[in-house]
Amino acid sequence: MDKYLILNADDFGYDAETNEAIETLLKSERITSVSLLAPAPAAEDAADRAKRLGISVGVHLCLTADDAAAGWKSVSGAKSLGGSLPHDVRSLTFGATRRDVRAELAAQYDRIAALGCGIDHADAHSGALYGLAGRRFYLDAFDLCAARRLPFRFSKTPGFFLRETGGRAAPAIKAIHGAILRQAEKRNVLLPDDVFSDPRKAEAIESRDALFAYYLNAVRGCGAGVTEIFLHPRVSEAGPGSPWRKRRWEYDLLLSGALIREAKACGVQVVGPAQCYR
Repeated sequence: MDKYLILNADDFGYDAETNEAIETLLKSERITSVSLLAPAPAAEDAADRAKRLGISVGVHLCLTADDAAAGWKSVSGAKSLGGSLPHDVRSLTFGATRRDVRAELAAQYDRIAALGCGIDHADAHSGALYGLAGRRFYLDAFDLCAARRLPFRFSKTPGFFLRETGGRAAPAIKAIHGAILRQAEKRNVLLPDDVFSDPRKAEAIESRDALFAYYLNAVRGCGAGVTEIFLHPRVSEAGPGSPWRKRRWEYDLLLSGALIREAKACGVQVVGPAQCYR
């Protein structure tokens, strides 16, 4: 069976520095997929860049803002999500209604479509749709994807969850993963076979080389079927202690072309969503 790799840049629309990084990577053909963050302040600029380049985007479904100062607004104006999207998953878990979540996800899709972008997949921002906080918002994401015939970034294998949690509570994680997977299969929502993204915070990564090694090993570990690697590139200067350092390193890695070269050496085909989800 063939091996396929999607190289995705998340958070298109986050800010000008992120948009600049992603446009550069698209022009240099270092990524094959992008995910647009509809509630973020630079979403319209991201959509304009995508249209100029003639590419489709993913809808980066978002129910939480990255920090309290971000001020990301609910696109739908959903009451239980607040005037601004909640900062933490706990507030979302105890405050949001399923009806409002469904309305918000649909509104984010509709906003990207109204900005004139084609939409080729969906995925989740910050894990709020993965069910680990106790609410089944993933059902609402799957329903949207089924209605719009979109693939969704959720790994068919539990490896992504286990890596994100450091292997803790593996039996429970595997059970949750299996339950979510069955709901996607029930709705005929297409999923990748595996998903990778370095789960470490910037301060826990000792060097740029260590981050490069993580992703190169992920490419070497690609199995049969579709693997997606998603990163968060940004062009800001970021020294020690900067919260942006990891994003800058991910940009440097993608721009170097090292992941594409490694995939070629390993017999892995680097493709976009439209080429492997049929």
